[in-house]
Amino acid sequence: MFPGFPGEGAGRTRRGLISSTEVASGSNLSDILHPILARSRGELRAELESLARETDPRLFFEGLLGLGMRREAAGDLEMAAEIYAALAGARDVVGAQHIEPLQTRAQRQLDAILGRGAAGPRFEFLARRFAREASDPTMLLAMTAGSAVFTLSRASILSRLLASPTRNFFTQGLGARALASGGAFLLEVPAFWATGKGLRELMAPGSQSWDLATNFHELAGAGLTLGALKLTGFAASSAYRRIAGPAGAERARPLQALFHQTGMFTGIVLGHRLEEAAGLRRPVDGATTLLDSLVML
Repeated sequence: MFPGFPGEGAGRTRRGLISSTEVASGSNLSDILHPILARSRGELRAELESLARETDPRLFFEGLLGLGMRREAAGDLEMAAEIYAALAGARDVVGAQHIEPLQTRAQRQLDAILGRGAAGPRFEFLARRFAREASDPTMLLAMTAGSAVFTLSRASILSRLLASPTRNFFTQGLGARALASGGAFLLEVPAFWATGKGLRELMAPGSQSWDLATNFHELAGAGLTLGALKLTGFAASSAYRRIAGPAGAERARPLQALFHQTGMFTGIVLGHRLEEAAGLRRPVDGATTLLDSLVML
C-alpha cells in the first residue's frame, strides 16, 4: 500500500470511519487514477499503482493528497495540479463526509498553484517556489550549455559563409550573420533542452518522460522561450545603443546592465506567455509568471 498508510483486508474497517459496505463500494477508487497513471513514469507510477490497490476511501485520498504534496515539493507542479484536481473533483464517493477536509485542502493547494484563492496559501506557495527554483542549478547549467553551443556554432557557420567563393546576400554582411544566427539557434534549442532534461533525470531517475510527443512538446516550449529571449535581447541592445550613442555602447554602464536585464526579463515573460498560448504550458497567474521569470534571471 501507499507509504505510511499500510493496507488491510477490504472487509475490515479502519479508524472506525468507514463501514465494510462502504469499503466494498470504494473498490473502484482506482478509476480516479487512470488519467494520471497514463502520464506517469518510474517511481511515481509505482506509487500510483500501489495506491490504486487501496480500497479504503479515506486512506486512498489521504495517500493521494500526500503524493500531490510531494510532487509539489519536488517542483513537478503539472503532476501536482493534476493530482489535486482529481482529488478535489471526486464526486459520489462513499463516505464523502470523511474526505471533505482532504478535498478542501487539495482545492486550496490547487488554487495556490493556479493563482487563485486566499492570499496566505498563495504567498506560501510563491515563497517555497522561489526558494526552490533559486537554489536549483539545472536552469543555469542548461542556459550555459545552450549559449556555448550557440556562440561556437554561429562563429563556425559565419566563418564558412564569409569564406565562400560565392557572393550573394547570404554569404556576406547582414544576410550571412542572420543565416549563421538562425542555424546556431537550431542547435542551441536541443542543447538547452537536452542538458536541462538530462540533469533532471540524473537527479531524479525515472522522473522524466522520453516519448516522442513529450520531447517534441518540450522542445517547442524551449524554442519559444529562447526565441523570445533572442528577440527582446536584440531589442534591448538596440535601444541602449540609440540612447547611449557610440561612446556609451563601448563602455559597461549601470544603464547598459539595466537594459540587458530588462530585455531578458521581458523575453522570459513573453516566452512563457507564448507557451501558454500554444498550449505548451499550463496557464498561471501573473504573479507566478513574474516569479518564474525572476528566478530564471
